Amino acid sequence: MFTNALIPMLTVSLLTQPAPAERATPEKIPADDRVRLLAHAVIPAATNDNSGLTGTMSDGQPRARLGGFGSGLAYTGVGDRFIALPDRGPQDGAVDFDCRWQELDLTLTPKKDPSTRPYDLTVSIGRTVLLQNQTARRFVGLSRAIDDGTSPLRLDPEGIRVSKTGESVFVSDEYGPTITEFTRDGVAIRSIAVPPIFAIAKPSADAEAEITANAAGRVANRGFEGLAISPDGSTLTALLQSPLIQDGGRKGLNCRVLQIDLASGTSRQLVYPLSDASLGTNEILAISATTFLVIERDGKDGAKSKAKRIYRADFTDATDVSNIPSLPADTLPAGVVPAKKTLILDMLDPAFGLRSAEFPEKIEALCFGPTLPNGSVVLYIVSDNDFRKDQDTHFWAFAIPASALRGDAAQIVAPPTKVNAESR
Repeated sequence: MFTNALIPMLTVSLLTQPAPAERATPEKIPADDRVRLLAHAVIPAATNDNSGLTGTMSDGQPRARLGGFGSGLAYTGVGDRFIALPDRGPQDGAVDFDCRWQELDLTLTPKKDPSTRPYDLTVSIGRTVLLQNQTARRFVGLSRAIDDGTSPLRLDPEGIRVSKTGESVFVSDEYGPTITEFTRDGVAIRSIAVPPIFAIAKPSADAEAEITANAAGRVANRGFEGLAISPDGSTLTALLQSPLIQDGGRKGLNCRVLQIDLASGTSRQLVYPLSDASLGTNEILAISATTFLVIERDGKDGAKSKAKRIYRADFTDATDVSNIPSLPADTLPAGVVPAKKTLILDMLDPAFGLRSAEFPEKIEALCFGPTLPNGSVVLYIVSDNDFRKDQDTHFWAFAIPASALRGDAAQIVAPPTKVNAESR
């Protein structure tokens, strides 16, 4: 639980005493803590899911198209079963897409000849779950389906985590931004209260019109892009893709991170410092109650890609900025301490051999998997193909030494499943 006794609150007066923030270069992990690429799998863009939907969407693709499901990935706690989350559908909300999630199995099998990568990764698509509210109306990704006053229908799902009991699922959304708890069958249970500082006053189906009409709140299409749940299941952490409008927006460096105690509803806001204003954050994954992995990337694909990085972000000493309505774009007020960053994984490092003309732009999903026999943690990373007909979905499995994470490995990883061979 968050209490005022434990979390010092800053006053607005700090804004009148700006001081250049020390933006130290992120640490790099020692050589013996370097990660290894275990396996890579590809799902063709033309694959359909198991929703049973018939007919086509307004863009001509089947309503049952399996696309965009690299927006989020969560482990269910059972066997090899994970839940993958598509976002709002094709063409940035212009298509009548029914929101859903995909259940799937991720299975690592040791190779007999590990001369290239030591494991094969099999992705098996299972049940498709359509999302609906309490009155059985489906959530849709259509940008013009703004709340009609009786029930909200518009949803842009981006982050997903399974509750500690495994009986419900939390989904974060960019439109609101909102956080909703669903049953495992996709029925909304409740909406988690989000402080009004994150909301915009005038939502619009047109992103550019929305940007012009609002002076505060989340930037259009840059709401709660990532979602984490603490190892004990008590706290949700939501991450914006870029700073709030009043914090510099797309030109800012200070991304607010919202932490919510699920029992009390109390919250606090911390700062994740972007490495550059041209980058955005796409996912957050809990290592411990105060330490997370964060995806930070550019908006380029193929040979143009410059930044596809995973940082460890330590918020242990970070300052609660809930009482600061506006942060400077490229500095921080005196006394405000952001998260401390350490570079864990650069996917474009030549050592992995991943850079190519086919390398995707949107690296968006992070999830821990089973522990290898040598104590290394399996980290799954998934791309979001945005329902593009010419782009497949990529799954990568990396091994990360527990020492590099510096968290409680017994808490953060899933129970061992079918990875029984010695790690190489």
